[in-house]
Amino acid sequence: MVYTKRWVVELLLDLAGYASTANVVDAVAVEPAAGEGAFLALMIERLADSCERLGRPISDCRNSLIAYELDDMSAERARTLAAKILTDRGVKLPTAETLAQAWVRTGDYLFDSMCVEADFVIGNPPYVRLEDIPEETASLYRDAYPTMRGRADLYVAFFEAALRQLKDGGVCAFICADRWMRNQYVHAWYKTIDRVTHSLTEKPKLYIADIKDTLEPVLDKGETYPHHNLYYIQSDIWDLEVLGGLLMSAAGQFFVESYGVRMRGGYLRFQAQYLRRIRVPSPDALSKAQTQALREAFNARDKPRATQVALDVYKISPHELERALEY
Repeated sequence: MVYTKRWVVELLLDLAGYASTANVVDAVAVEPAAGEGAFLALMIERLADSCERLGRPISDCRNSLIAYELDDMSAERARTLAAKILTDRGVKLPTAETLAQAWVRTGDYLFDSMCVEADFVIGNPPYVRLEDIPEETASLYRDAYPTMRGRADLYVAFFEAALRQLKDGGVCAFICADRWMRNQYVHAWYKTIDRVTHSLTEKPKLYIADIKDTLEPVLDKGETYPHHNLYYIQSDIWDLEVLGGLLMSAAGQFFVESYGVRMRGGYLRFQAQYLRRIRVPSPDALSKAQTQALREAFNARDKPRATQVALDVYKISPHELERALEY
């Protein structure tokens, strides 16, 4: 058994922001695998210091900390440790034992974690190969945690559970070996086969789904990143709402229909190689009325109006477009 050194725990708690100088009394901190209590002990010390600094009774901390242990014997040892830390600080034994009982739970964190939202999930998750876990339990873990693929280690599920459990702005801080970066199961989870350009997140863009029956551009104002199978269009000269109105029209659809192929079920592939073939006029060639009408049609998702304006822009008649689409 490898014991976690105190300085390592101190460092991790500092990095997570779980400090006695902060108000951790009104936060919820979770230790998912208490073990010998390396994290639990220091978390209790910092929690008690925070409580004292704020001038509040230690009883206010009843719901501030949750620690899990799988079996009753291990959980009882953790409760004894928790009570001793408190009594050593002058807390009366009945209060110390009540808090220890409230803080330490006998149970499986992976099954119980979603019962409460947390501000902090901190600890040293267990490292256990799935093949070393009873088959029935391993199957339940796999069903609950889709990141557990291939020959995954149990700590992978702890990461997923912690990230699910956190409130907005919450912090997960785990001790973890670096071998997970080279294992097979990492690749259904955090990596992408596409090059990632982080600055793209903040830029306005039109999103277009790869597989769909009609061309449906959606505006992102610079808040999200395009995932795999989601194409995007940027422009330094176009108002993207106006361009979106032009693309969502039947005229825009015509270009993809002409160059692309329909898949089984009637769906089109809106891939970059087809989207690049769409021809649009210079934005300066549009009148103010056309520009405003396309913008309004895009925002209202009004395809008939967008098509009417687009036909005027491209100077083709509805009959000509209908014949072309039928062909």
